[in-house]
Amino acid sequence: LQCLDASSYIYDTIKHKTFGATFFSATLYPIEYYQKLLTKGHGETLKIKSPYDPNHLKLIFMNQVSTRFQDRSASIQQVVDIIQTVISSKQGNYIVFFPSYQYLNQVLCELKVGDDVQIITQYKDMRQAERDETLDVFKNDLKQTNLAFFVMGGMFAEGIDYVGDMLHGVIVVGVGLPMLSDVNQQLKDYYDQTFSKGFDYAYTYPGMNKVIQAVGRVIRRDDDYGVAILIDDRFTTHTYKKLFPLEWKSYEIIKENTLLKKSLDHFWQ
Repeated sequence: LQCLDASSYIYDTIKHKTFGATFFSATLYPIEYYQKLLTKGHGETLKIKSPYDPNHLKLIFMNQVSTRFQDRSASIQQVVDIIQTVISSKQGNYIVFFPSYQYLNQVLCELKVGDDVQIITQYKDMRQAERDETLDVFKNDLKQTNLAFFVMGGMFAEGIDYVGDMLHGVIVVGVGLPMLSDVNQQLKDYYDQTFSKGFDYAYTYPGMNKVIQAVGRVIRRDDDYGVAILIDDRFTTHTYKKLFPLEWKSYEIIKENTLLKKSLDHFWQ
């Protein structure tokens, strides 16, 4: 059984069985979406400004690339070039987040790096012990660049604090849309009938949530600095720009790797 909308049950529990409830997260965007799906739109909302200096995060959109499913084969070399540019700007720990294992492996097969770069790869059905061993690589003294290939929304993308030199930057490939499936299409049909926003509720908003979670790995304390490169032409459209967190006010749009290298070098200097 697939529950398409639990808001009636959640709201009933809050209203009749508790004195109150607070739902909080750093990634409740857009707030109205979560409010409807949690409490049928009831309750007050509050957005709190991030305590971190937004200038500590270099946010760059590479919107000359389409990562749509039908364009992925054509995008592979562009993604590879961007990854190589990012890791050449500063030795450090970097994560590339992909929307699927298939796309991850396609790019990985084409990526060529030197002996001074260690590649770490997430795979399906990874156990907790293997996850912890992988994270230990980021905690070790930095003797080389560590480049991790992870999936968005997975065990390495949420709820982990990569503090200090554990992470220097992330590259997010695509807008994180959930895969087309019978279940997601049922959600889309239900949300169309209920809210007249079927695609946004079933695909756009959950996908963007994964993107924000991934970018949020970079700055975890006051003295952290890092870069976030978001690859897809959709990010700079109105649909997605209105979903940006408050802290994403300052960003660059770059279309060429030479300009990307200059911007990253200037930031790190």
